[in-house]
Amino acid sequence: MKWGKKDYEVTIDGTTSPATLMQQVEQLTGVPITNQKLMAKKGWKGVLSNDTKLKVKPGKTTLTLMGSAADTISAVQAGPSTVTFVEDMSKTDALKATNATPPGLNNLGNTCYLNSTLQCLRAIPELRAALTCLSSSSTAAPTSEVRLSQDLHRLFYQMDSTFSPQVVTPQEFVMSLKHQHPMYAQTAPNGAPLQQDAEEFYSTCMRSLSSSLTRQQLGPAAAALDDVFGDRDGLPSSNRYNFFLFFLFF
Repeated sequence: MKWGKKDYEVTIDGTTSPATLMQQVEQLTGVPITNQKLMAKKGWKGVLSNDTKLKVKPGKTTLTLMGSAADTISAVQAGPSTVTFVEDMSKTDALKATNATPPGLNNLGNTCYLNSTLQCLRAIPELRAALTCLSSSSTAAPTSEVRLSQDLHRLFYQMDSTFSPQVVTPQEFVMSLKHQHPMYAQTAPNGAPLQQDAEEFYSTCMRSLSSSLTRQQLGPAAAALDDVFGDRDGLPSSNRYNFFLFFLFF
């Protein structure tokens, strides 16, 4: 029997019932019977059930087990007896259930300074909340700062639905950055993109965000941020200052 990258030997004879086999598998792997999806090529069709006839050839039939062990189960229970397997979840739900490693960002030509900075910014809950409010606000003629912030929100949203080992290519955000800030589009004599300074890129982001994440720009959506920011010690009051000012001095 194969389970992931591991192989196990199971015993099946004329007296073995499906229930007995599943108990044997649970003892070997730690995967509870309720979580087992047990299949056998040329043995039976589909997933093993209590009515399945165990037609196997000794030493030749390979069983395949799908399911999580009791100490690593990553399932969401929708009811007292309903279990949803990770394999049946959407990418977003699987990410939430397993706390999977966040995705990486593809390098688009000396953009390591950009990728590392964006990964740090993505980890700030207040920033994420403010960008979400910005995306839901209506701006008839967005400024360049607002457009860059909106592109940043779209990139973070794409990363939220992707998890390692997959990676995200920040093509749209990089193109928007180079269009609005031509210094990041500079190239060497051989045509290769120039390496830029991470701190300078961080400052560029802060200037755009501090101009776009204001009550005036966010409009009615700004009210949703009051609970996120509150009036905490060491931070400016959310009722008197732009939401993002404290990041400039952090």
